[in-house]
Amino acid sequence: SLRENPRDDEARKALSDALVGAARKSAEQGANAEAASLFERVFAVTPGRRRELLREYAEKVLYAGQPLRAIPLFQEVLQRADLTTIEKRAGQLGLARALAWSGQQEAAIPVFTEILRMSPGDVEALIGRGNALNDVTRHRPALTDFEAVLAQQPDNAEAIRGAATAERSMGLPRAALARLEPVLARGDQDPAALFIAAQARREMGRPDISENLARAVLARKPGDEGAQRLLEQLFLERRPLTQIEAWHARRSDDLAISSLQLSHALTLNKGLTAFGPQARVLRFRGEDFPSVDIYSIGLAGRHRFNDVFEARSSLFLNLEEESRRLNRRDDQDVTFTHETALSLIPSDVFRFDLNL
Repeated sequence: SLRENPRDDEARKALSDALVGAARKSAEQGANAEAASLFERVFAVTPGRRRELLREYAEKVLYAGQPLRAIPLFQEVLQRADLTTIEKRAGQLGLARALAWSGQQEAAIPVFTEILRMSPGDVEALIGRGNALNDVTRHRPALTDFEAVLAQQPDNAEAIRGAATAERSMGLPRAALARLEPVLARGDQDPAALFIAAQARREMGRPDISENLARAVLARKPGDEGAQRLLEQLFLERRPLTQIEAWHARRSDDLAISSLQLSHALTLNKGLTAFGPQARVLRFRGEDFPSVDIYSIGLAGRHRFNDVFEARSSLFLNLEEESRRLNRRDDQDVTFTHETALSLIPSDVFRFDLNL
């Protein structure tokens, strides 16, 4: 009847209601882009319903992955003077998320804070602000927000992930792994939690476990960019590496020291073991000192045994030539030197090295 009589308000209302119902059903099924499109048809049929449905439409635009489009919609919602406390909070939360998800975290943080000023325990606002703070590398206040959520909801997976991300970024990978343990222990392991654990394992010197976790992420979420980049980084770190290091220093007593060192490392055992040859030339020169040249060849290696034990060693066979200015006599000496360190790493805070 609408086509026959466009002015038929009853037909317009019926069509509008049907479209709203379809939009909400699409949103329930996760089809937010389709839901947003249906709301736009509602506004075309009954423009007067825009005020009533604007926030709902803005949310569908946001969750359809279009946060920039959602920002002015939420701003329009918040311009209304007759909003209830609940409606204002929903509009502010939508605006804050739209800002954060469009890369404007610094603008989003004050909006989340305004919600928390009215309701300090608001879980969604705490999580939103915590994630935004993590994104701008303000990890300590982010951790405070996530811990406030966990004090209310100890099993909140999003807060656990956020807290673990903050701890890992603060140089506390073991604390992050301990935080993730209840999430990882679940049968349906969360790809986001697995990825944080993979990063933490790499940072604590376990590239072998990091690789396994990154592969587990890809098994559950094929094509995940973060996991793919992490695997690429792990493989890059295992490629043969040749390094040249040179330096020169002059002490206050005018003794000049020059060094040139060449090393080549091969990495095995999924990154746990590395070894290779090395060569070094040291020169000592000074008016009041004999001239000394030290030529060295040797081997260097390291091995990570487990989460807490690591060994490093550097061996050199040295030929030392010393020239004394007064009698022009040259002395030669052959020596063997080594530097070996056994490391105990029980936590993120403490590391104990025994040099042999």
